[in-house]
Amino acid sequence: MGAANSSGGVMGKMIDAQSIVVASTATRWYGHEGDILRYVFFHSIALASLVGVFVTLQAYVYPFTALVIK
Repeated sequence: MGAANSSGGVMGKMIDAQSIVVASTATRWYGHEGDILRYVFFHSIALASLVGVFVTLQAYVYPFTALVIK
């Protein structure tokens, strides 16, 4: 659960407004924050779905439950 929480926090950081502004400033791509958000948003949704599926497998499906330390 701790790893899933940490992964979710990292994925949320991708669509954080402050991170997007810092990225646009660092790359000197001023005024294109919306473009960056649109590009990163779909990656964020895909990664969140992937992590959700993996966490669900670890919680309920036998071969993956063996990966969880008890």
